[in-house]
Amino acid sequence: ISDPGGLINLISAANSNLTGSIDVGSANNLILGSATNASIRVEDAVVVNLSINNATGTSFNMPVGRIGVLRTNQWLDPQSDSTISVGGITAILCPGEFDPSVTVKSGFYFSANVGTLGGGTWTVPAYIGIIKARTVNSAWSLSSTGFLAAMKIAGNFAGSIACGAIGNMTVGGSIQGAVIQTEAKWTKTFSQIGKLAVVGTITNTKIAAVGNLGAITAAGLSNSDIYAGDNSNVIQSGVLPTTVKDLSAPGAFIRSVQLGKAGKFSNSIIASGTLGSLQLGAVTTSNSGTPHGVAGHVIGSLSAALDSGAVLAMSKAQLKSQATVNAYIAALKATLNDFQITILT
Repeated sequence: ISDPGGLINLISAANSNLTGSIDVGSANNLILGSATNASIRVEDAVVVNLSINNATGTSFNMPVGRIGVLRTNQWLDPQSDSTISVGGITAILCPGEFDPSVTVKSGFYFSANVGTLGGGTWTVPAYIGIIKARTVNSAWSLSSTGFLAAMKIAGNFAGSIACGAIGNMTVGGSIQGAVIQTEAKWTKTFSQIGKLAVVGTITNTKIAAVGNLGAITAAGLSNSDIYAGDNSNVIQSGVLPTTVKDLSAPGAFIRSVQLGKAGKFSNSIIASGTLGSLQLGAVTTSNSGTPHGVAGHVIGSLSAALDSGAVLAMSKAQLKSQATVNAYIAALKATLNDFQITILT
């Protein structure tokens, strides 16, 4: 169908498979049984409700208009070239796998409820409501200068997020090989991730905030870094800061990291100007000669069971300075090996 100036209220082909293209001026409702290697374009500044039972290798473009609700059972992208580019979008509903890249050009409210986020880059300029998914694969990423209210993942998360801030993020499985960055300007009391709750472990992951981080809970932290207000060279290098000069926002904080008594900590870094409550569980101290551990100008409390035999239960008194830390470790006759507790000055 090619009628770029045409005004169509409804295109309904629920039993058909689109393999060519549709280019119309206006279509308020578009219903297709399936679309395979197809192209759909709506020219005018209208709101389109789009329903495609099954889409594969298909792209949808609205230069100025927006999608009301997009419904699909699955939208696959085997060649990594499917795109959805629209002025705005209200909601994506997809119980199966959803792979295409999504570009939203303006700041309409945006939310999604999908089965598997299999791939694609989502570029959303402003406020995002809730993104829900069963699992998120490593090929998926989100880029936004705005605020993501909530991310709720039933299973594992392996994607990448770069946005202004995240209200709450919950993961029913584990975070594996992910990158989570928040890039809003630091302010004194605002947490750029309000809460990150992970039922499983955080592994091979980098979490970095320009400003503050709230409460983080997980069953373990392995080969991962958590930074808040650190210099970019420290973050990119994946090292412990050694001085307050390594902090871009010395007033930033990480409210808490709780791995629980049964949790495990290995080859990881937690660093910020202020670290609140740290419960690290069982700590693997040796790390092939590479320093790892925690660093902060102020540390509220720290508990850990070292694999070298000692149990640490440190309050503000023991964490007042590097000298009090060293004295506590010496009195306990604890062996830290490559694990470090650094008070930044």
